Amino acid sequence: MRKALFLFVTVPLIALTAILGTFEGLGILPETKVVLGKDISNRHLQTLIDTSIVAPSDNIEYFFSDGVFNVLEGGQLLTDNRLVSYEQIDGTLAVYEMPYRVIQKIELLENGDSFNFSSYKIYGNETAEWEYVVIFLSHDEGGDLAFIKALSEKVSKSKRK
Repeated sequence: MRKALFLFVTVPLIALTAILGTFEGLGILPETKVVLGKDISNRHLQTLIDTSIVAPSDNIEYFFSDGVFNVLEGGQLLTDNRLVSYEQIDGTLAVYEMPYRVIQKIELLENGDSFNFSSYKIYGNETAEWEYVVIFLSHDEGGDLAFIKALSEKVSKSKRK
């Protein structure tokens, strides 16, 4: 009886994990980790371009989508000159952009773990369009730390210009 119950639960879970992994690998589902811009699937990149989140000429350096089934559910990315965060609000896509030169402070709100995203509050200065933007990043493989390190470096570099 125990063995039958174990197989009844385990086999479908393994199959579901394999199917979801395949869909993620094919670029159908969003990655579950922060990825380098060069590693974004063509399908997801085209979706970002088609919805004007980025322009075809933008160089994406880091990308993370917190969407479960679609990259348009929400995400954040770094380009050569700005941080972009976007989300769906009541079926409407809201896009928040912060050029690095207007970012005043980066604050960790919550450390992520295997089950939760890390969250950061990015404050704009007095010339910024937004007072702040909250971003969510996967903790997997240290992606959140790499993203924030790159963001910090870009903000510092923009201040030296």
